[in-house]
Amino acid sequence: MTMNDFFGALGAIVALAGILLTIWKLLGPKLALSFSSKGTRTTFGKEDGYIWHLEVRNLGKLRPANNVRAVVRKISHGPVNGSLEIKWTHPMQIKWSYDGDRTSPRTLRRGSCEIANIGFIVRKNGYFQLDICQDPWPPVFPGLLNANEQMCIEVIAEADNARSKPFWIKAICYGGWSENADAMTEHIVIEQATSCG
Repeated sequence: MTMNDFFGALGAIVALAGILLTIWKLLGPKLALSFSSKGTRTTFGKEDGYIWHLEVRNLGKLRPANNVRAVVRKISHGPVNGSLEIKWTHPMQIKWSYDGDRTSPRTLRRGSCEIANIGFIVRKNGYFQLDICQDPWPPVFPGLLNANEQMCIEVIAEADNARSKPFWIKAICYGGWSENADAMTEHIVIEQATSCG
C-alpha cells in the first residue's frame, strides 16, 4: 500500500464518519416550545388563580431527548408604557406541571411532550409570578410582575443531547381580576414575542 492509497482510504473513512454523524444528528431529538396565551383557571390551596403553561415537545425522528429542562435565560422588566431593561441573565429552571417531582429533568421520547409552568397569579396577591425551581428565590430575582408593569422572558428547552430555539414570552399586568379566562386577558396579557428587545 502506497502513501497515496493510505491517505485515500483515510479520507474515505473520514467522509463516511461525517455522513454517519450527520445522519445520527438528523435522527436525533429536536425540542420545540409552544404555549397558549390564555391562562388556565385553578386554585392554590383555597385561593383562586390562573396558571400559564409552556409545552415542551420532542419533534425528533428517532432518539429521545435526555434530561430535558425548561429554562428561563433572560428577564427584562419595565413599566407598562415604558421600555424594557434586562434585569436577569442567569439560567433558571421552571417547574413541570404534573407527575410528582416537578423539578427533576425529564426524558422526552419522540413525539412526546411535557408541560411546564411559565407562571401564575393568585387572586389575593394580585401579581404574576414566574414558577421557578429554586426556593427560596435568589436575592433581587425579578420574577414578580405587579400592576402596571411588563416583563419579557427568554426561555429554552435544553437536554443533554438537544436544545430548542429561544422562545420569548411577554407579560403585561394591568391589575384587576375576572372569573372568566377570556375577560382575564383585560387584566393580564401573556403572549409570544419576537424578542425581548
